[in-house]
Amino acid sequence: MKREFEMESINWFIEGFRKMTGQTVASEEIGYEAVELFQDEIGHEFIPPNHLAKLPDPMLIETMVYGDKGGNEWVAGIVLCGKVEDGLYTFWTKNGESISRQFINEREGEEER
Repeated sequence: MKREFEMESINWFIEGFRKMTGQTVASEEIGYEAVELFQDEIGHEFIPPNHLAKLPDPMLIETMVYGDKGGNEWVAGIVLCGKVEDGLYTFWTKNGESISRQFINEREGEEER
């Protein structure tokens, strides 16, 4: 059984994926991991150096992974400062390519690349 905080993040992924693709995904199909990483352990395809400079070191990152029916690998993450609603930064990749990187306190629609 998934923990409450894990389900919050998975629900965030499901909603974000639906907004980006118009497709739905079941929570059982999403992989989840929460890890504390130092900045030098994070790939720049997820968080570029200029964004890392504004984030804590080390940082707690919740990561969700999903393989769609077309064989694409989607990875999304939230850099946390407490609960999901207290997140600092989000990122999405598809097949290792950045789709979205955003500081949560930035206004909606103003993504930094």
